[in-house]
Amino acid sequence: MTTDQQTKTKLSFTAPVDALLEASSKLLAVVPAKSPKPVLSNIQFSVRDGVLEMAGTDFVAGVYYAIPAATVRGEGTGLLNGARFSEVLKEFRGVDATIVFNPRGGCQFKAKGGSYKVVGDDTRDYPKTRRFDDMTGLDMTGAELVDMIKKTEFAAAPEESRNTINGALVEHKKGRLRLVATDNKRMSITQLQLETKFDDFSVSVPKEFLRAVLKVTTKDVAGKPAVLGVTGTKIFFRLPGATVYSTVLQGNYPPYEEGLGIKLSYHIDCNIGELLSTIRRSMLVNSSLAAFNFTTELLSLSGMSSAVGAGDSDMATGWVPPEGIERVRVGFNPRYFKDALEAMTAKRCRLLFEGPRKAGVLKELVTAIGPNGMTEMVSEKFVYAVMPALLPREV
Repeated sequence: MTTDQQTKTKLSFTAPVDALLEASSKLLAVVPAKSPKPVLSNIQFSVRDGVLEMAGTDFVAGVYYAIPAATVRGEGTGLLNGARFSEVLKEFRGVDATIVFNPRGGCQFKAKGGSYKVVGDDTRDYPKTRRFDDMTGLDMTGAELVDMIKKTEFAAAPEESRNTINGALVEHKKGRLRLVATDNKRMSITQLQLETKFDDFSVSVPKEFLRAVLKVTTKDVAGKPAVLGVTGTKIFFRLPGATVYSTVLQGNYPPYEEGLGIKLSYHIDCNIGELLSTIRRSMLVNSSLAAFNFTTELLSLSGMSSAVGAGDSDMATGWVPPEGIERVRVGFNPRYFKDALEAMTAKRCRLLFEGPRKAGVLKELVTAIGPNGMTEMVSEKFVYAVMPALLPREV
């Protein structure tokens, strides 16, 4: 391969292997191990403003990631297979590596303990992707979006279902940012109020975008300023030293507002860890169906399966059923509640319920300073609804 474009590259640099490995792991969130277009299995190396940058994409989502620890000696571009490059790096942790790209393709890799000549693909075949360096959007922090994603992405539908619910709805209206995910059996809604005059938008984004944001938002940048924006058919999230972007999904997201307006007659307030432990114990019998029995000051989860048998998992509550009602019994998939409880950041929550044909709803409880000192309040920043399941009589 001796094209004019290739003969111009003089890219070479020295960088800590640990920094390259960390970057590679983040890029592999979008770089496919196998693809109908093999060039997409590569990581692209280039230099921007004197800083080494690694990039990857699967044509739908992509990541740019800067490596300020690298010492750049020559500029240009180069490609290396992402999975194979990561495997090499894992064997050279704790040392520096020098990589010199060959004008005819590939590179030479040198580090203490080894030297390799690596085959590379033609840089002309790699897609030209859009930059978002100067784009404006919603000002927030990485930690804020990460928290919202962690509380929604698990509720998104599997890939084989409807396209628009394979990821999440990202919606901004008059300073209120919402993320919504559903698989039609449960729905998770998170929201954040922002001080902004940025234009409203409503787009569906794929799981690859959500997972890539989680990958690149490391502890050192989580609290720093970040920007979330939409331009044309693209959504992007820009952090110091990293940008995640994606093409938005086509089609209309299903209405979600009913999930915010669910009115239920009863509730219990409890410690999240205690409720989570109770649910996990019930899953030892049946991980996909349990009878939630609410009786006087007790929540009992009953399960049955042909493989294990039957069992009850109990937790004390302060709930007292109204006169004339001995218990409220509702069937739920306990794993659905487990997913949400594990994503919560509060210590306590409210579980709302009513009957066998009604959804169950989880919300976080937060403490706030009121006229009479500290008080516990229900937060509407996270609303999680689970549809009921049909119970056999003997459960």
